[in-house]
Amino acid sequence: TGKFPWKDVPGYLLAQVTGATFGALVIIGVLGTEAVNLGLGVVAYSDATPLWQAFTAEFFGTFVLVATVFGVIHRRAADGFAGLAIGFAVFAIIMAVAPTTGASLNPARTTGPMVMRALFGQSPTWDQWPVYVIAEVSAGILAAIVMVQVTGHGHGLHHWWQLDDEPEGSQ
Repeated sequence: TGKFPWKDVPGYLLAQVTGATFGALVIIGVLGTEAVNLGLGVVAYSDATPLWQAFTAEFFGTFVLVATVFGVIHRRAADGFAGLAIGFAVFAIIMAVAPTTGASLNPARTTGPMVMRALFGQSPTWDQWPVYVIAEVSAGILAAIVMVQVTGHGHGLHHWWQLDDEPEGSQ
């Protein structure tokens, strides 16, 4: 949407994955290695779930979440409303999507626990990792494009490929 400098994206992504990985390590520290044996919160879809269905579930859930976040931060929401709206959206999304995929909704949340399971000698479902990450990243991108087109703010679809160093309005 033009509000986050592209030069900060790699650091932001690294921080997200590091935080999710550290969070999984904290779970192990609190609950012991049995947490790893129990799955460590790694999301996965069953063999009976077709790839397209898993992709659709994660794409839809992530799109709704990101669109909700963009919607409540676009104009300053009443105090306390943004968190409430996002929390209700997450609840509703999980109710709809979790039975199919576990409702990861975040590539870092998908990756961190998988990394920790692998480091502790377990075999995560790496073959499913691309389905989650591609669905979640593409849903986030589409939500940003829709936000810019609907609100008329940001750089617009015709500028999406430009790597601006400064967020919109900072010149």
